[in-house]
Amino acid sequence: MDAGLPLTVELAERVVDQANRTAPSSVIRADWVSALNFVYGAMVGYQAEDGGNPLQAVNIERLISALRLLQNSAEHEVAPFVSAWKPGALGVGGGRLAGNMGQSLVTAIEKVASGGVGATVGRRDVVSGVSDIARAATRKGNPEAFVKAENMILESLSELLGDLKTVEYLAPLAELALNQPGGLDVVTLNYDLAVEQMATDTDTEIERGIGGWKPGSPLRFPSVDGRINLYKLHGSLDWVERRAADGMAAPEIEVKSVDGEEEPGSYRSYHQKPWIVVGDREKLATDGPTLALLRAAEDALRRTTHLVVIGYSFSDAHINSLVRNWMLGNAKRTIGIVDTQWDRRNLGEFRTALLREYGSTSGRRSRVVALPGTTKDRIREALVRLPDESSDPYATVQAVEAQENLVRVSIRLHGPDLYAARINVARDGFSGWGVDTFKTAAEVQDEPQNRSSWKVASFEHWVSGSEVEVFARGPVSDVSKLSIYGDRLDGATPETFDIDVES
Repeated sequence: MDAGLPLTVELAERVVDQANRTAPSSVIRADWVSALNFVYGAMVGYQAEDGGNPLQAVNIERLISALRLLQNSAEHEVAPFVSAWKPGALGVGGGRLAGNMGQSLVTAIEKVASGGVGATVGRRDVVSGVSDIARAATRKGNPEAFVKAENMILESLSELLGDLKTVEYLAPLAELALNQPGGLDVVTLNYDLAVEQMATDTDTEIERGIGGWKPGSPLRFPSVDGRINLYKLHGSLDWVERRAADGMAAPEIEVKSVDGEEEPGSYRSYHQKPWIVVGDREKLATDGPTLALLRAAEDALRRTTHLVVIGYSFSDAHINSLVRNWMLGNAKRTIGIVDTQWDRRNLGEFRTALLREYGSTSGRRSRVVALPGTTKDRIREALVRLPDESSDPYATVQAVEAQENLVRVSIRLHGPDLYAARINVARDGFSGWGVDTFKTAAEVQDEPQNRSSWKVASFEHWVSGSEVEVFARGPVSDVSKLSIYGDRLDGATPETFDIDVES
């Protein structure tokens, strides 16, 4: 995102728009464009039927998965359970009727029913219309259109993902590779060339392992000071599959430069179908270096004690398994997660389980660092920040007498950020003495003496290092303890901290 490239949903929109720009007229529109429009439109409509957000219905991965399924839908394992495929799902022309067919048939039937001069013509038109319906119902269509649509999408990705606006924000990767013994291992699921471009711009050595790789052999990524080892698990825009004439020979991967020559040092985009692993269900393809890359990534993980995850939605089951198994392997291993979507109410199944198993709870130190924000804003911090030690104290509190029978309580948070935080003040051992952060001292003084009229102070987001002030009734000597309750982003459950108050 920070490089100016489209994300998965926008990428699907751009692909469809680009395809239709090549053939804007329905008269000359290619079958593959019609097939692409059919799939995209059907997926949007299906999401909207249940009130879902149609703008989030299609990303590039789901779009390509659907196209691949429909290339051979009749042979799919669920085909015996589908009573009728949606018209068009068997390919362009399959089950398709002319747009005016329904009205023409109605007109013909009305002529026959009238018994007038046009009845004979009407009967002929009825027979013709029913015949057309029968032919459409049995027509197999052209599934090759879905094959062509997929190929055209893959070819267009080089152009759509080749226009990098900036990669300067990735420079901390090069700095860490230079300063950390053994260099840096970067495992990516992206197939763009942002990391490669950054390495070129910063004169940083980079190894992707694919140059000289032969099927059946492992990929080697030795640790080298100052070097970035880049594991592109889902392929790269500048990788092309080369198949040998011998049917038993496995496909190999060659690296293409802008002029089409084998030149691993060049990372510019080009107009060719790249070797990338894309789609929801095809990411463990056995052809090519996929499995070798996964094994190499596992070796890289075993060398580290801290994994930084940036911009990954935890939606790939095989990658989640890699992360889960690595965390299980050693209790000292920790993980940091940078994500713009750190909503505790909608973390997804895997991240929720991760926090439940390894997040902070009372008496347990968190093994997770939660960093909400973009790569550009948080990457430098993410590469060096480890899970917070148990802050002792989690907060410091000072109470001073603001005026007679009114205490001003200043609280500075030292531990991790808190969300949905609440504050209670304890007076003479009674917890729940209310406080109110939204009134001045004079306004608080004018409040009725009825304790129930006081509100418990609350904060949607309390940033670590910041200070808040609340007011409480009574002499300062009576305010001895304060309780903070809230969610930590790196926590499994809400926590309560009891803080002694300094007068």
